[in-house]
Amino acid sequence: MIKKTALARWGWVGLIVAVLLAPLALLSAARAGLIGYQRPDEVVVGQSDMLGTWQDGFGMTLHLGLDHRATADGIPGTASCEREGTWMFYARSESDVFVSERSAAEGQEAFASFGKSWDCEFTLSVFRVHGEYVLCTVDDRDSYCTDRELLRRTTELNTPATMP
Repeated sequence: MIKKTALARWGWVGLIVAVLLAPLALLSAARAGLIGYQRPDEVVVGQSDMLGTWQDGFGMTLHLGLDHRATADGIPGTASCEREGTWMFYARSESDVFVSERSAAEGQEAFASFGKSWDCEFTLSVFRVHGEYVLCTVDDRDSYCTDRELLRRTTELNTPATMP
């Protein structure tokens, strides 16, 4: 017995419907996070937007303080990082290069350091995802953090949640 082809079985109408619905299926898969890791646009935030405790899905906790002090627990990697460190925004220098600067009051990226090892220093890119600020430590412009890698602000006791 010979099987009929899809075109013979469904006809031209079925083929046209399938072609028209294919972009919708791709759009739905992209929105669900099933296709790649599209990097959203970075946003500029002020220092007050960065303050507080942030945590990712792997258990890393980062606390950014007003005085540019930072504490971290669970930094991934094999390096022996210090728990106490510093953070600051990147600012554009006179030579049009971005450098970490204590006096910068806002930015879309910050630098955090928890020791002398390269593995203990990282860039925190700031994004807005579903109405909330998130931090990503992936420093590759062609890549982005997975949902589990994103650092999200935790709600601290006796502190009202901020609405950006």
